[in-house]
Amino acid sequence: MIAYQKKIWRFLKDFKNPGEVLTARQLAGLTGISEREVRATIAKLRRQGYPIASHPPYGFFIPRSANDAGECQAYLSSRLKDISVTESVLGQAFGRRTLISGKQMALSLFPEPGVQNMLIEARNLSRPEVAAVLQHIKG
Repeated sequence: MIAYQKKIWRFLKDFKNPGEVLTARQLAGLTGISEREVRATIAKLRRQGYPIASHPPYGFFIPRSANDAGECQAYLSSRLKDISVTESVLGQAFGRRTLISGKQMALSLFPEPGVQNMLIEARNLSRPEVAAVLQHIKG
């Protein structure tokens, strides 16, 4: 873990519920990096398995319970739906397909082979669809 990742994690550990949060601006002030870098660092920490929750406009926190995590998950689910609808409407309006289908997006979020096999079985994805996602992830 890089030094500023450690700092962000250390500060967040002291704020363990939605009533006690740190905003990106506050974390930027505490760490000396930009708000954009704070958000990117938190995204990296999440991909590494650190359970950092957020709920705009409040800020970032580490959930103390499944209930705390559930609030963040509900917010994220609603955002995913909104983003998916917007992306789809824009694609239809301008005749452009998405680079990644919804099924493929699920695979890109979980690139581990074991998880991919479960998704393939659960979503009836073909091996070529999985290969296309992996190619997209690799750039």
